[in-house]
Amino acid sequence: MTYPVIVFVFAVGVAYFLLTGIVPQFAQILTDLGSELPLLTRFLIAVSDLLRAATLPLLLLALALFFAYRWYYGTPQGRRVIDRLKLRLPVFGDLNRKTAVARFSRTLALLLSSGVNIVEALDITKGTAGNRVVEEIVEAAKLKIQQGDPLNLTLAQHPFVFPPMVSSMVAIGEETGALDTLLSKIADFYEREVDEAVASLTAAIEPLMIIFLGVIVGMIVAGMFLPLFKIIGTLSVQ
Repeated sequence: MTYPVIVFVFAVGVAYFLLTGIVPQFAQILTDLGSELPLLTRFLIAVSDLLRAATLPLLLLALALFFAYRWYYGTPQGRRVIDRLKLRLPVFGDLNRKTAVARFSRTLALLLSSGVNIVEALDITKGTAGNRVVEEIVEAAKLKIQQGDPLNLTLAQHPFVFPPMVSSMVAIGEETGALDTLLSKIADFYEREVDEAVASLTAAIEPLMIIFLGVIVGMIVAGMFLPLFKIIGTLSVQ
């Protein structure tokens, strides 16, 4: 995500510079000429006036929202709501689910293969989940195992996070006594899925960010020069 973030920050910086430094000068020229301004130009001038008048309040608002998010995410209810939302986001939600399954499977497989009992292994795995929803599922699985139920039954009750393929392979591993081996195979599969998803997402985001930058700059340039072209055309006719 480094490259897309750099392009996005650059695009925002360029747009801010053009709107607060260049657009006001063009706006003054167009106002002096007395020409009727197109809708796009009026919109850009309005945005320019807003940014120049309210840059500091907008920055303070952004900081307030950021710290409010951090505080809310620090609460149990807030973390549950936000982590559930992360799993339901378009595109990124699927990536988050695959990452959670891969992390769960790899950690649990390593612990079991090292001789850690499954209850303690699940307790440790819960702490590495990185998602409140997954943590609650793992905690529920640990309690069910303490009551004598197999792990696959709890996972099967949450197909949104743990697909049927995962619970089925876990069931086979529990029946054959090779749970750590099956979990490693699940981790291998989902780690490859995550790598492929990240590669595809990066390949799609990079041109989209370039297009985004071009559209932003193009709109500003078009909004400023269209009235000038109109004025030049009118003078040529006269």
